[in-house]
Amino acid sequence: MPHHPSRRLESVLSALLPPACREHVMGDLSECAETRGQYIGVFLAILPTVVLSATRRTLRWGTGVGLMAGLSAVTLVLAALFTRGPVLPAAEWLRWVAPWTVWAAGCTLAAAYGPAGTRLWSGGGVLISFLLALGTAALSGAHLRGAAGALVLATIAHMAITLPKLGADITSAMKASTPPLTMDTVHERARQFQRMIWWRNVRESVVGFALLAVNANTLRTLSFDAPSRWIPPALAFAGLACLLVVLHTKAGSRRVPDGDARTVLRFHQGEIERQRDMLRLVAYWYLLPLAPSVVVGAIVKWDPIGTPVALAFIGIVFFGIERLNRAGARWLDRQLEQARTLD
Repeated sequence: MPHHPSRRLESVLSALLPPACREHVMGDLSECAETRGQYIGVFLAILPTVVLSATRRTLRWGTGVGLMAGLSAVTLVLAALFTRGPVLPAAEWLRWVAPWTVWAAGCTLAAAYGPAGTRLWSGGGVLISFLLALGTAALSGAHLRGAAGALVLATIAHMAITLPKLGADITSAMKASTPPLTMDTVHERARQFQRMIWWRNVRESVVGFALLAVNANTLRTLSFDAPSRWIPPALAFAGLACLLVVLHTKAGSRRVPDGDARTVLRFHQGEIERQRDMLRLVAYWYLLPLAPSVVVGAIVKWDPIGTPVALAFIGIVFFGIERLNRAGARWLDRQLEQARTLD
């Protein structure tokens, strides 16, 4: 007789599977297992094969994994040259290969664990990969701040390049995870919207506070006799602090009020409008605080060829960020129109 596991066990095990094959594997597992021990044993036996199969699919053309590997390789090479000098021994290059390997492998798994039927990646998987890559950079002796900046730049550039192709996937994923907005579902939609904002701020904060710590440590170890050395990290620290303050005050999540559907609908409309306006102004509260440290840092390490190329690349990345947020603001405009039709 097939074993019927508890909902908790089933949810824990299913979370370990790539979404694309989750339903199929869990269905077959429930039919062939007769005891709890057999259920878990069979699951652990097939998990590596299932993950490997899903990972192979992410290595095909069009998933973006190869693009991310290439972009991160370029940005890490530039970071190595800017932080260690134009001529590096082979041993120094190996310090930078280690975080790149962890990052590329993590992004491959993040793509494998993305929403089923789309080319989207798992946001949590990307975040974990980023933290593991930074840990690897610290252990290998690579320049930690340079490695962090390189991976962030590669991620932003990847998003800017692939976003036009992923618009339909993003829309379908949002529709699949979002119940239709009616007066009966407005409470759930409002709570879901606030959870989305909360998780976005958590992801941004983890990266922001990590970079704050890196810059604080850099300032602690530097001598203030040479302004060209301490001004860039000081500007970066101040810019990140301003960004995080705005993120948690003006763009933070809020508690959904208690009340009838009409009250929650008014609240939800106001929250959509607030977040839309913050996305439209991202160039002022997100990009502008970061720009001085980036520009000054590049000028301090002036190179007739490398510095203009780096500044042009950073300009493209900043343009991509602004473009991404403009697209998000247009999506929120459509959500706001939908919410206003219920008045």
